[in-house]
Amino acid sequence: MKARRATANDACARPKIQVDVLVNNAAVYLRGTTLGASSRALRESLETNFMGALWTCRAFVPGMIHRGYGRVVNVSTDYGSFGRDSRGPPRTPSRRWR
Repeated sequence: MKARRATANDACARPKIQVDVLVNNAAVYLRGTTLGASSRALRESLETNFMGALWTCRAFVPGMIHRGYGRVVNVSTDYGSFGRDSRGPPRTPSRRWR
């Protein structure tokens, strides 16, 4: 993941690249139950679903601010709001038991 992030950051740093609209639409989902998921699966889910969006914003938003224009669209699903059988992204149990 670190190598892919470095490559993306290098591409964004090129002077000719100007992004006016950033769409964060990457996601991975856990198979099975949240409580039964391995630490590695949980880490992969958080790295992609949350940190991926944060890293792309950090890479592109400074250029948008510098140019005085830009839009960020974070695409998500309501998959995380379903608590049935503790399946879904890592945040499911806390939503289910509120």
